[in-house]
Amino acid sequence: MESVDDAWTPALNAGVENTYLMENTVRRYTQGGFLAIADIYTADLSECDRDLLAKFQIKAKLSVPIMQGQKLWGLLIANQCTTSRQWQPWEIDFLQKLATQVGIAIQQSELYQQLEQELQERQKIETALRHSENLFRSLNEFAPVGIFQTDTQGRMIYNNPSCQKICGFTLEQSLGEGWINFIHLDDLEVFLPQCNEAVSTHQQLATEIRFVHEDKTVRICRLIAVPMFSDLNEFVGYVGTIEDITDNRLMEKMKSEFISIVSHELRTPLTSIRGSLGLLTTSGIRNNPEKMQKILDIAASNAERLTRLLNDILDLERLETSKFILNKKSCDAMTLIHQAVDSIQTLAKEENVSLQILGNSVQLWIDEDRILQTLVNLISNAFKFSPPHTTIKITVKETPDSHLFKIQDQGRGIPSDKIETIFGKFQQVDTSDSGQKGGTGLGLAICDTIIKQHGGKIWAESVVGQGSTFYFSIPKQVTGDR
Repeated sequence: MESVDDAWTPALNAGVENTYLMENTVRRYTQGGFLAIADIYTADLSECDRDLLAKFQIKAKLSVPIMQGQKLWGLLIANQCTTSRQWQPWEIDFLQKLATQVGIAIQQSELYQQLEQELQERQKIETALRHSENLFRSLNEFAPVGIFQTDTQGRMIYNNPSCQKICGFTLEQSLGEGWINFIHLDDLEVFLPQCNEAVSTHQQLATEIRFVHEDKTVRICRLIAVPMFSDLNEFVGYVGTIEDITDNRLMEKMKSEFISIVSHELRTPLTSIRGSLGLLTTSGIRNNPEKMQKILDIAASNAERLTRLLNDILDLERLETSKFILNKKSCDAMTLIHQAVDSIQTLAKEENVSLQILGNSVQLWIDEDRILQTLVNLISNAFKFSPPHTTIKITVKETPDSHLFKIQDQGRGIPSDKIETIFGKFQQVDTSDSGQKGGTGLGLAICDTIIKQHGGKIWAESVVGQGSTFYFSIPKQVTGDR
C-alpha cells in the first residue's frame, strides 16, 4: 500500500527487483535494524540504488522492518521528496512502534484465518462441486455432438445446442413430444415402434433417422439412447446422442459412384484389348497383315485411353490432397498460350479448325506447368467439339484484380442442365460421343482444381448450337507473394 502526494511519482506496483536489498539489506532488518538515508546523493549507495530512488523523486528515505515473529514480513517506509532530511530519533522510534503494531495486527489476522480454515475448506469443496457442475454443463453446451435427455415416457426434457442445430428445432419446440414433429414422415413408421418398444423394456436404442428442418433441409442422423437408473435401480429416463452423418453418407455415395464409373471406364478398353488379342490368335487374322495391323491399332488406342485415365486419376488425387507444392514464377501469358497451341497443332490439322489468339503480353505469377496443362485441356476440348472450318478464339486480358483467359469455340454447345456439373469428376462436355473423342471425364475437374489452387476461378458459358466459352482468372501478384 502507498500514500503519496499528487505532486510525486507513485512507486506502487512499479515491479522493481532490487537484488542488493534481497541479498544484503534483509539481514539488517531481520536483526532489528533499520535504514535511514538523509540524502541519497551523499549516502553510501550504489549508483544503481541512487538512480532507482531518484527515479521516484526520493531525496531522503527511512525504512523499518515489519516482523512476524522471527520472519521479515515487509517494510514500513517514509520517503522525503522535496529536500534531504535528517531523520530524528523520535521519528525513527515512532515508525518502529507503528511497524510493531502492524506486525501484531498481521499475527492476529493469521490467527483469525486459522480459526476460519475449516469454513474455507468447506467453501473450497462447495466451489469444486460448482466448478464440476459448470464443467459438466459446459461439456454439454459446447459438445459437437447432440446430447439429449428424456423422461421415462420418452418425452424430451433437455437437449444441447448441437442437438438443436443438427435436428433443426429450438429447445422450446423439442420439449415433450415436440421433437417427433421434426422426424421425416417416411421414418416415423419404423422409428416410433422401435422407440416405444425400447422405452417399455428399458433397452438401448440405436438407429438412423432423418430430421427435416423448417427450411426443408434434410439431415441424416445416427441416434443412440441408453436407459438411466437411480441408485435404487429405478428407471428414470434416457440419455443419448445424435450425430449428423449426412456428409458421411454423401461421401459413401460419391465413393460408390466413383468406383462404378471407374470400373466401367476401365472395363470398356480392357474388353476391347482382350477381344483384339483374342482375334490375333486366330489363323485367319495371322495370315492377313492388314487386319492384324487394324486390330493392333485398336488395342494400342485403348491402351492409351487406359493410360490417360489412370494418369488423370493420379493427377487429380495429388492435386486434391495437396501432395504437391505450386512452383510459382513469373511467366508471360502469350508465351504460355502459344506453347499450348503448339502442343496440339496435330489435332488442329486433323479437325480442320483455325485458331485466333487475341490479347497483349502480360506477366503472371503462376506454376507454369499447371497453367499450361489447363490451357492444353481447354483448347483440346474446344478442338474436339468444334465443327470443321470454324474458329477458336483464345483471349487474355487484364482486369482490375486479375488476368482473365477466355477460350471460345463455335461448337455444338453445352445443355443448360449440364453447365453447372461439367467440372465434376467423369462429367463429359458432350456425352453423346465422349468415347469417340477420347476424353476421360477428368480434364475439367483437373482444370478446376489447378485454378482454385492458384486462388482463381473457372467457369463456362454456352448456348446450344452456337458454341461454348470457357473462362478462368488468375489473381494479380500481390506484393509479398514471392
